Amino acid sequence: MFKNKLDIIITSFLRPQALEDLLQSIYDYNPQLLDYITIGIQSKEKVENYKINGKEIKVIHQPWDCGLSYARNNLVKNTEREYILLLEDDFLFNSGTDIERMIFLLENNKDIGVVGGMVSEMGIEFNFNHRFELEEGGKRLRQVGDGDEWRSVDYYLGGKKITYKETGCVLNFAMFRRKIFQNHGWSNNQKLAEHTDFYYRWIKNIPNYKIVFCPDVKIDTLHTHSKGDYRVYKSRHLKYMKKFMKKNNLTHYIYREGFCYYLNPIDDKLYQTRENRDGKIL
Repeated sequence: MFKNKLDIIITSFLRPQALEDLLQSIYDYNPQLLDYITIGIQSKEKVENYKINGKEIKVIHQPWDCGLSYARNNLVKNTEREYILLLEDDFLFNSGTDIERMIFLLENNKDIGVVGGMVSEMGIEFNFNHRFELEEGGKRLRQVGDGDEWRSVDYYLGGKKITYKETGCVLNFAMFRRKIFQNHGWSNNQKLAEHTDFYYRWIKNIPNYKIVFCPDVKIDTLHTHSKGDYRVYKSRHLKYMKKFMKKNNLTHYIYREGFCYYLNPIDDKLYQTRENRDGKIL
């Protein structure tokens, strides 16, 4: 179904074992997908090629520490097919990683711009599944429940169904319609905290394309690979969250669970705090 329609892009930074495990899992569960993969490896020394079980994988060398946003945009520019599957290098395919369901939704719903799947770690499932709302004249950004109803559609024959719902943000296991990148993309200067920035700007840049979440398509992740030097670079998250908030003139970014980033306009510092049940920031 996906022949000549799909590109798979993987950004990789300081997690070579994770990348090898991901590619091995793809080989184990859906080896034909190896033909559609392009890896963007951020490294100080140029990586000419990459092989898994003798199969050569296309590699694009990325500048060292260029950040997730630059790396993804560069991968999009260097691929050309109609749909783009975004993967993190610490994902692992499993028997539920049926990406044809994502393609089916995109093929049959021209107003869908991206289909996100379910990510799990050690049996615990994760999803963002929220929308963004601005409060106090645009100074506060809040995550709210999407409130949309679940829908289901027949998936070929045999009584199979695909379940999905419209939302405002999905995880980085997602398949995009290439057309959205004509007017949208990741902000190159957001090395981290790029995810919130990307979906926050979606509504402004491409409001006619829907974001949908499909829990029927599953993938695993193993954060045990995230250690050593990788953690040092990842620890800059607060710096780039502050950059995102300042760029959009935000004082607060409030998560659904009550966690809150507060950018103090007096000392220009970013604080991590919480909102209580009465809506007061602690």
